Amino acid sequence: MPSFDIDRKIFSQANGKVYVLTGGAGGIGSALVRLIHANGGKVVFGDLNVVEAEKLSAALGHDITYMQMDVTRYDDHVKLFKTALTKHGKIDHALAVAGINESDHGWFDDALDINTVEKPASDLTVDINLKGTMYFARVALPYLRHGNSSLEKGREKSLVMLSSQLGLVTGQGIPLYQSSKHGVLGLMRCLSISAARSGGVRVNAVCPGMTRTAMTDALRPVWEAHKLLDQGPEQVAEALLAITLESINGAALLVDGGEAWDVEPELASSRAQWLGPVGSHTIDAIAKAFSVATLGDGVKVDI
Repeated sequence: MPSFDIDRKIFSQANGKVYVLTGGAGGIGSALVRLIHANGGKVVFGDLNVVEAEKLSAALGHDITYMQMDVTRYDDHVKLFKTALTKHGKIDHALAVAGINESDHGWFDDALDINTVEKPASDLTVDINLKGTMYFARVALPYLRHGNSSLEKGREKSLVMLSSQLGLVTGQGIPLYQSSKHGVLGLMRCLSISAARSGGVRVNAVCPGMTRTAMTDALRPVWEAHKLLDQGPEQVAEALLAITLESINGAALLVDGGEAWDVEPELASSRAQWLGPVGSHTIDAIAKAFSVATLGDGVKVDI
């Protein structure tokens, strides 16, 4: 699996660029806001946590704009991007970072019976992690394309979505979280082709492993007891910033222990092995018939 070397020397290229992101008040999002600001970027971020968001904004001062938002509300995404465009006149990079853990562990509880199953479970994890990311991406793309006179200019624009290591592998006890993060990767794979062709916008995903944030506090004792690999939110933030500045499209960066790898090239090149020759040929034939590129043919749309 090809490694993705995080070149910190390119971080200075963020100077003067306008970044819009969700989930900026804490954890990975907060670390990202700080990193962009430290390298001269302008940040407009949304978050539901007013107290922490205002603390962060006050601490950093200039070129930081906060808007209270709920990522499950489509109109809030529109307001976020309108705010950024009105203030700065352009948007260079958009990152969907907001997310939560499993909100309701009762979805597939073994104790469910024909009576208790009549009560619906909470959809909040999917609403925030997947639907919120879809809302963000839908609004982000036209704002990123706005003002571009050619696709050439679009090479500098990017959309990044936060998935998870659990978007790549099997987990236990978190079906909605895992489903939502798999969905984010599916969205990235689709948009990395269409957005590049139609508007010259690069689309990528970052998939963090265990990261020391408030979201993972409950897991930390087990992690430490077994000496498992982890990382700080600052290390994930570096991968997020780096992928906005590198000329890369359609990547899914696994970030674990502060190191990063792009899982997509090997997944594409080995398609005939895991899908089989017949299935692989069928996918190629369908893609040719509809004149589209697919993950399986290993195509990366150059922009």
